[in-house]
Amino acid sequence: MIKLNVSGRKFKVPCDILSKSQLFAGLFSDCPTDGEITVARSPKLFEHVLAYLFDNKYPYPRKYYSELDYYLISYEKSSLYDANNEIKQELDVIKRNLASMYNKIDRQDDREYDVKCKHSNCYNICMKRPKPMCREHTGRCRYVSERYNDGWEHIYCNEQIDEYETLCAKHLLDD
Repeated sequence: MIKLNVSGRKFKVPCDILSKSQLFAGLFSDCPTDGEITVARSPKLFEHVLAYLFDNKYPYPRKYYSELDYYLISYEKSSLYDANNEIKQELDVIKRNLASMYNKIDRQDDREYDVKCKHSNCYNICMKRPKPMCREHTGRCRYVSERYNDGWEHIYCNEQIDEYETLCAKHLLDD
């Protein structure tokens, strides 16, 4: 067992575990390890490093990969844990489920209805959807700003958006 003092916090770690770090492996080959080894790093982050040394399947936080670099521990950045990645995957699943649900609704009743298009000043006949948009404006932001310059002028955003949305992210809060 090797005694480590990581910024005041004491750790006892088997030598074979620490030897997985090239930093410690080099230290052990160059110097005797009779006493305590002092490391001036974050003890909280060292807990993650130590857990990763014990088990390389440990969900090591991607944002702390520089600590692995400091201790000269080999890893694949893509295999490190990324909390945002889980959220992105969950959102992708939700989007796919919504698209599937809307497709099922559209297939059940694909007739056209005389509903005013949600796009300003458009009077096209719209498909029955949760947010009616004519075929011409589906997938385009419907935000319109109006100015008066010797008459009304309509300025359309028309940013490309998802088929079942009506506003782009920029104009979502302005509606």
